[in-house]
Amino acid sequence: MSKGPLGITAAIAAVALAGCGSSGSSSGPSLGAFKSGFQAQKASFTSIGADLQTAITSAGSDSASKIATEFTALASRTTAAAAALRSLKPPAKYQADVGTLAGGFDSVAADMTAVSDAAQKNDATAAKNAAAKLLTDSNTVHTADLKISRELGLKSTG
Repeated sequence: MSKGPLGITAAIAAVALAGCGSSGSSSGPSLGAFKSGFQAQKASFTSIGADLQTAITSAGSDSASKIATEFTALASRTTAAAAALRSLKPPAKYQADVGTLAGGFDSVAADMTAVSDAAQKNDATAAKNAAAKLLTDSNTVHTADLKISRELGLKSTG
């Protein structure tokens, strides 16, 4: 599997994801509860981005099987992050943005699965295509996270 184009494109995507953070949940519809829950989740998003960057950096020396395993695990964590976002109870003003962010994470998870599948098949073309889509979808996640964070007055990490 050629890791050159995948590595470059996916590294950019990792930077985009590193700007995001989420994993906990909030149970109240109030702005304060939503803000607190969203802020708690940002640490998880940042962790996913950092781990993606590590997986990409080590991909050049990893077997295709290890790459596939790492991206499958990252996809699972990303899907869990989307579910955690959906468990928040945002005020009406934030519902669409939270939906966009959660949907973006779902897309990123699918892209990670596609990278994993390409690695299992040693298909460099499929890996390159999946990495390009991962970049696009990561930008959606990053943009949505920044918008919500700014509106909530939270520190932006990217």
